Amino acid sequence: MHLEEVDALSNRVFGHPVGIALDGACFGNCLLGPTGEVWGFVIGQSLFDEAELYYIAIDPKQREKGYGKQLLDGFIKACRQRGAATIFLEVRESNEVVIAFYEKAGFQKSGVRKHYYKEGENAVLMRRGGTNT
Repeated sequence: MHLEEVDALSNRVFGHPVGIALDGACFGNCLLGPTGEVWGFVIGQSLFDEAELYYIAIDPKQREKGYGKQLLDGFIKACRQRGAATIFLEVRESNEVVIAFYEKAGFQKSGVRKHYYKEGENAVLMRRGGTNT
């Protein structure tokens, strides 16, 4: 992965770098532009028959072009290849666009984590596969 560029994009999209999440158990992929710049990335982790999607980000200038779906589809495929039947994620309760994106990809709401984010916003828990297929 292009770690410095991923952290820079993460800062633009999320307001913080993801470098802390990039330990040996994580895996992911980058979407590169024609001159090698990072247009997007996905990072997650799998363990046995479960996986968790930690981050997916697309450069704001490259959105609405299908790149997020491309990265998510690749992540789902990689999870299957690693033996994960269920994928989990959290998303801000107020982020209706992203919730709809995940629902379109087969994720279902499975719960809420109250006051999950630093400023007190709830996280919607979502899952794909397992008993919620």
